[in-house]
Amino acid sequence: MRSYIFLFAFLICNPLFSQLQREVLYRLEPNEIVYQNEYTALISLDNTKKFSVLIRDTLSNKYRLVFNGKTVGNFTGNKWGPYATIKSIDLNKPNGYSHITYREKLRDRDINIEGKKINNLENGSFVSWYDNDQNNDYNYNLLGERYLNKSGKTYSVEGKKQYATNKNDILWVSKYEYSYQPEYNIFRESQLYLNSDFLGEFDLIKSRSGILWNVDESGYAFCYTQNDANYISFNGSVSRLRPDNRILADFKITGNDYYFVLDDGLYKNDVLVQNFNTEMSEWAVNTKGDILYTDGENLYLNSLLVEQNHRATFIRDLSIDNSGNLSYTYSSKECSHCYFEVINQNEKEYTSYRIYGGAELSSTDGNHHLKSKWNYDYVVIDGAPCGNAPALAAWYDSKKNCFYWNSFENNELVFYQFKL
Repeated sequence: MRSYIFLFAFLICNPLFSQLQREVLYRLEPNEIVYQNEYTALISLDNTKKFSVLIRDTLSNKYRLVFNGKTVGNFTGNKWGPYATIKSIDLNKPNGYSHITYREKLRDRDINIEGKKINNLENGSFVSWYDNDQNNDYNYNLLGERYLNKSGKTYSVEGKKQYATNKNDILWVSKYEYSYQPEYNIFRESQLYLNSDFLGEFDLIKSRSGILWNVDESGYAFCYTQNDANYISFNGSVSRLRPDNRILADFKITGNDYYFVLDDGLYKNDVLVQNFNTEMSEWAVNTKGDILYTDGENLYLNSLLVEQNHRATFIRDLSIDNSGNLSYTYSSKECSHCYFEVINQNEKEYTSYRIYGGAELSSTDGNHHLKSKWNYDYVVIDGAPCGNAPALAAWYDSKKNCFYWNSFENNELVFYQFKL
């Protein structure tokens, strides 16, 4: 049985040895290495030690996934990698890991979602392949037919080329011909269904992210073109969209209303309700009509600046409820490879699943700097070398005025603290 090894030692960093503290969090077995430096190493600011790592045995080419100090997956493989795909890691969940294991016949696959195993699924694959986006929906075949498991519910998607789902409803297209014109991206002659009900054949409009449609608790809506005019069908009620011959984007349903973005404006039921006073990268709206949007670094509510966070970059995943509570995630200039999730003013810290050695960040006042490159076996703080390996993930704690970082040094995962 493998166990944690916690050791404390002080290393000399120029004459400032009292500023640097080193702690060993985990020790690999002989002949083991970290697979391609793909891992999560998260040290929460509440001093809990959380991490995940995919480890390769260089002699047997076997792999194991370690999650918060415990081996939770064993995979065969070769020197190029395991016969498995790690989909997502959430260190703050008891079983926050999901992966696919490939059998000898690669089309036969086993799926593990947060500790729940589903075995022997033909051509099983996750719907999303973005690293660590926490979307664990998956497709698979049984008896030659295709299925979708979304949020634990199974849908038959045989013959469905594209689909959107919400709880018990699925909106899908069984046939289309894709055609590109200067004015439109169009899925021509699309046969559209809601569950098993045939809604008709339409020339559906394609947005930047796919078909311009949606289905949620309020019902369904989709946009289509006919005789050089744009229309929207909202729960079967058809309205003309103006102006015509323009590419629409970012379509949402909220309550009994629909919203879409055209040029620099947001339209509600075909009426302009918001001109964006900055370059908009993402937006959200509640059923009261409050509009939350971001340019990536600042947050606006109904044109008013509500969050000017100089630490933040890449604000995303916006939502706003009818009580005005805001939720979003952002990356930070003070934490390499980290991102932060804010839900109703409560903030949680995460790291990306795939991290490659190296970091660059500054203290809040800009007076201190940490920099690391993957091919140099030390970290530089204010011009002085520290440690024995590049940083995997690094961050700054303004309350304690400390830099923290993780490194793999030989066969040890270590945690460094540097008091400024």
